Amino acid sequence: MHDRITATVDVLARRIAEAVPAVGPLPSTPPMWAPHSLSRGLPGIALLFGCLGRDDPAHRNTAHAYLAAVADALPHQTEPWGLDRAIPALAFAATSVSGTTGAYRNLIAALDERVADSVRLTLAAERGRMDAGVPAPTPPRFDTLAGLAGIGRYLLGSRSAAAADTLPLVLTYLVDLAQPVRTPHGTVPGWWTVPEHAAVGAATDPREAVLDLGLAHGVAGPLALLSLARRHGVHVPGQDEAAHRMAEWLMNWTKSDEGLTHWPRMVTLTQERDRTRPAPRNPRMASWCYGTPGIARSLQLAGHAFGVERWSGAATAAVRRLLTAPRSAWTLDDHGLCHGYAGLLQTVRRVASDSPDPRLLLLTDSLADDIARACRTETVYGYEAMDPQDGRAVLVGLPGLLEGTAGIALALWDVVAGGGESHRLPWDSFLLLS
Repeated sequence: MHDRITATVDVLARRIAEAVPAVGPLPSTPPMWAPHSLSRGLPGIALLFGCLGRDDPAHRNTAHAYLAAVADALPHQTEPWGLDRAIPALAFAATSVSGTTGAYRNLIAALDERVADSVRLTLAAERGRMDAGVPAPTPPRFDTLAGLAGIGRYLLGSRSAAAADTLPLVLTYLVDLAQPVRTPHGTVPGWWTVPEHAAVGAATDPREAVLDLGLAHGVAGPLALLSLARRHGVHVPGQDEAAHRMAEWLMNWTKSDEGLTHWPRMVTLTQERDRTRPAPRNPRMASWCYGTPGIARSLQLAGHAFGVERWSGAATAAVRRLLTAPRSAWTLDDHGLCHGYAGLLQTVRRVASDSPDPRLLLLTDSLADDIARACRTETVYGYEAMDPQDGRAVLVGLPGLLEGTAGIALALWDVVAGGGESHRLPWDSFLLLS
């Protein structure tokens, strides 16, 4: 099995290197491509080759070429970036690629100063919003990919002075985010957000706001960061209480039916107030972004960090039930990290690494083998994903990290290499899995 997985990773890396040159324009711009994006651009591809380069100097050279291509075209103006874009994306890739070697130390220190400036801009905007008592925009500034939960995880893994000074500010913000908000329509959790369908800047009735549960954009992201920080010995006042409030809220929304444990994607304030109106069943139950694996991993991290076995036990049981259920219940529609099989694989492997249940890791072996077998060499990148275009779903090849082949390759590589445990910033920490 491992031989097939290793061979698949080699094929995928070669395909990406051939189709996405580090110098010059792409021969044909891939769908959903954003050059400075960690999830959809060059930093994520640099991350792949940096990990592969731990055993192969040629891959290290390729990673360096991609990092240099990003660095040469960085924006000069500081913005409220999330981890997925521009300066933070390059900083994450460079820090994770450097591992324990100390490479890129000067670059990372300079980038971290700009990340710190970006965090201050984001915090200023969030303080104004919270003081005004209005819900967060979509995507929220506290989330994993576009917000401060992801940025905080990067800062936790960086060794720079700027990172050490800035991380407590992020953690303190998340502590404040956990405080209930009083509105004319009742008291609501502080992580309430504008619904996705609302126009940007539109006046929104607070009763229409939602509470997102997912690891990608919801409260599971802040909970994972508070827990990982505690695990690494970083603590701010109120951190334990905030994590308890978030974790208990997630536990209260646990659903069980047909032998499965799951959580809704989001709930409305009306559903929060009146539990007799259940949220609809999550259509992507097995995904990292909104499904059982991601939320369970967040609760498991919290249970271990804050000493609440009930959380970690419930998380492990939920993942075990999911893995032993028929795959038709998973409703996964591609092989990527975000909402596909690779994300399920990587998340469950992290849950298994912190679980006393040896069956979990065994159950992932067949999943990894199935992903490797699904590689189609007649396609450009080996795998294809569903991309909505003009109201219809079209199969497209994506090279990127979150929804494309780079992420699939990393999840498979992790199976054979066990990569990341000795690094302060493992590659999957951008998913808040470690």
